[in-house]
Amino acid sequence: MAQRGVEIGGQALLRVLPGLDGECVKLYIYIKYLSEQNGGTTSVSEVGRFLSMPGERVGEAVRELVRQGLIRLGAQGSLSLCPEAGAHVPLAEEAPSYRPGEVGAILESDKQLSDMLALAQKILGRTLSYSAIEKLYGLYDWLGMAPELILRLLEYCVELGKKDMRYIEKVALSWHEMGIGTVAEAERYIERQSYKRTYLYQIQKEFGIADRKLTASETRYIGEWYTMGVPVELAAFAYDYSVTKTGRLAMAYINKVLQAWMKEGIRTAEQAQESLKRRSAAQQPQAGKQNQAKPFEVYGSGRYDYEEIDALARRKLKKMIGKE
Repeated sequence: MAQRGVEIGGQALLRVLPGLDGECVKLYIYIKYLSEQNGGTTSVSEVGRFLSMPGERVGEAVRELVRQGLIRLGAQGSLSLCPEAGAHVPLAEEAPSYRPGEVGAILESDKQLSDMLALAQKILGRTLSYSAIEKLYGLYDWLGMAPELILRLLEYCVELGKKDMRYIEKVALSWHEMGIGTVAEAERYIERQSYKRTYLYQIQKEFGIADRKLTASETRYIGEWYTMGVPVELAAFAYDYSVTKTGRLAMAYINKVLQAWMKEGIRTAEQAQESLKRRSAAQQPQAGKQNQAKPFEVYGSGRYDYEEIDALARRKLKKMIGKE
């Protein structure tokens, strides 16, 4: 009967393969084989017997594969394959619970994890309770997060001023659901979030509401503009236009104006001004028909107070020039 082959590919292995010796590769292939057969695990002693490797050499190979993030060393010397970095791993319904002393024993036998714990305490600025240590280990054991990814997660949470484990677990779950499995993916996500927070503040500043917390609807609207790619400059121009027309901050009104401008391909205040001028010129023959804009009329209806709009555009451009 033909033997079934073992697929040994994967970005994690290919990344480190050139630096692995033959015994490390043999050990990885054996554990990979067991994983593909029944998702099972093995043990250090079992590997030594099957591969006819001295116990000391097995230990060296295990430590190297653990260090490279290819396998994990569990309780009582069990060995299992790490999930491919960046892969979305189905979760058990609840985080696992551990026997008293189980996590401590694992950390003592795994230098990579014990080093991670030491750095984690340094990042969080406190000595972690045993309960917190279990939760931290759970990110590795339950979510399949690599130690370096866990440390970047902690740094990110500290940057946000959040150090409690419940918040850290919440963010970790969010990352898992988004498929963030490597430090590079985490960095890209953090960069996007940082820019989004900056964008929110810039909009608040332009709207004159930087000294208060945004309402839920305001946050939603600004989030939509961020997703649409609305430049801050254009949002500020739409805000001035809104205040001129309605006498107040009207987010729904601004949103409709911005949607219309973005649909037209308008991305700057100058382009918005030119668009308004073209519309004004097209409407001039109907000037005597008393089609003045009403106070809450939405952009796109075709009826505007064009002298008012032109004055607004000039004021906005002067304001922008003054900032330069």
